[in-house]
Amino acid sequence: KVDMESFKDYFTVEKRAYDRRNKAVVLTLKRGKAFPLNESDFKRLLAGAGEHLSARLTIEALARGYVLCEFYDNKNKFLGFSHQRISQLRETETVELSLPAPRDGRPSRIRISY
Repeated sequence: KVDMESFKDYFTVEKRAYDRRNKAVVLTLKRGKAFPLNESDFKRLLAGAGEHLSARLTIEALARGYVLCEFYDNKNKFLGFSHQRISQLRETETVELSLPAPRDGRPSRIRISY
């Protein structure tokens, strides 16, 4: 399962796979219509976010071009994380992320956040 509530308006997870050779979870993200493509888009979104911290942090993560991907097991125990570059979504409709699988535990959920 992939939890990406903060980014649901900006991109979706189109495909999930496991790369056994590289021991990585591979996610294919697809840019949504609301994804900001340029500075004026970012400024417009920030102006609309007002004082809502979560919305502002989400937009700032999109502007930086990186997201945080956290792994959790079925008991909601944190297993590890990686930062992933998504700025390519400004130029292409999809981007493939390769998330190194945690060494300990078996992940059942990935949370994408700012």
